Amino acid sequence: MTYLYHIAEITETPTSIIAEVCDEPVTVDPYISDHRVKHGFSWIVALTNTGGAAGLPGVVDTDPDGSDPRARRVPDWNVFGAWNITQLRTGGRDASTAIAHPACTEWWLERHPGSEVLGNYTFSPAGEIPGEPRLPQYPEWIGPSETQ
Repeated sequence: MTYLYHIAEITETPTSIIAEVCDEPVTVDPYISDHRVKHGFSWIVALTNTGGAAGLPGVVDTDPDGSDPRARRVPDWNVFGAWNITQLRTGGRDASTAIAHPACTEWWLERHPGSEVLGNYTFSPAGEIPGEPRLPQYPEWIGPSETQ
């Protein structure tokens, strides 16, 4: 499976970053579904600058087609420096309504023209769901060249 992510909106201040992110899990093998299939979820990711000491930066991943043997799926070092993740959840900014950001709907419709839209989420109709080739993770989390 490949998870695709799309940044729908970013709001920045000197002490916070809030991003609306859309996801879409994509299977390698096609399959048949007897019901409509939701294309993905809308996420909210919030970071706050604590003013603490910054960690060492990771190595920049410049190869979208390859995989670095030093890479991690999940970072195991201080990747954000003085920034802490303070919120990470599905449902977008308003969890009570859990309505996807309109830019997510646009992205899903771009990828799946003719989909059904319900509450800013898009759905493929019942039937064959096509597969897509698995893609390498990009960008990868490649640790700093020095220890922290």
